[in-house]
Amino acid sequence: MPTRARKQPKPAPRRATKTPAKAKARPTKTAKAAKASRAKKPAKPPASGGKVAFPFFAIEEGRLKEVMAYLAAGGDINACPSGALRPLLSEAAAHGNLKLVKELLAQGADPNGLGATGESPLQEAAEFGLDEIVKVLLEHGAQASYRDPGGETALHNAARCCRVAGKREWRPLPPPKKARVIKLLIDAGVDPRIEENGGRTAWFFAVDCENREGLELLPEDVPSSKVAGGDTSPEDEQLEQAHYERRMTSFLSRTVKALKAARNDPGKLATAITKYLEEGDAIGCSPSELWDYFGISTPSLPAKARFTKQEEERAIKLFAQLTKERYRG
Repeated sequence: MPTRARKQPKPAPRRATKTPAKAKARPTKTAKAAKASRAKKPAKPPASGGKVAFPFFAIEEGRLKEVMAYLAAGGDINACPSGALRPLLSEAAAHGNLKLVKELLAQGADPNGLGATGESPLQEAAEFGLDEIVKVLLEHGAQASYRDPGGETALHNAARCCRVAGKREWRPLPPPKKARVIKLLIDAGVDPRIEENGGRTAWFFAVDCENREGLELLPEDVPSSKVAGGDTSPEDEQLEQAHYERRMTSFLSRTVKALKAARNDPGKLATAITKYLEEGDAIGCSPSELWDYFGISTPSLPAKARFTKQEEERAIKLFAQLTKERYRG
């Protein structure tokens, strides 16, 4: 029988061998030095007609190097470019960046450079209660009595409520900060009786914003129609209301202090209550209003003076007795 030819086994496929990748050449010390030198070179100023982006966020976040890079790249230190409401110095002042304010002044920034709305760097700092920046600006020649297009001075800005520097949400400043700025500006020669275009002085804004510490430094405003003997305007009526509110606030505050001092002395307590009734009469309060302020309102005046519940009850009882004697008949 014929024999069958045996099938030859197929040769096994050859596995592809990977050639080792060439190792990347490490940069030499010379290459590293060249790279470092290139990084240290300042940015070149833009060609004629080029624009440099105004460093809004760098100022807001206090990134001094970026602001200096903007100037090195050709940015104008005193310009108020398109899209910006304030020049660099005003922006730095409004955001409370004392270090940047000092650096910009050293670089030649104009302490009286105005923004698009006509406000000066001093006004920006005053409105935010930044007494240290106000002091630095005054030392570098800022015009303390400058009036913006609305007729306001930095004193008007200092007297009214404002938001905390660098914050987007509105929050009233602690009154002592405003008072320090008011004192700095008055000492620098700002006349507190200067009226803005609406006829209001800084005192009016301080009353409106309950800036009690500032009010102690400002002379009371007087409606011009009262001085001239003319008819009372709506503005004058508003001003008279502000006068009344200021007198009442001061009156009640004095009474609370007197009650605190007389808390443990019945004789002094009677004297404090008698004075409260006398001053209330002078202001024009009725007996019912004085009773309401003293013992009915929450908290009562003795409670504000930190009397205990029993002390408060005794004080109210004494007040009722003295009131009855004073207004008998």
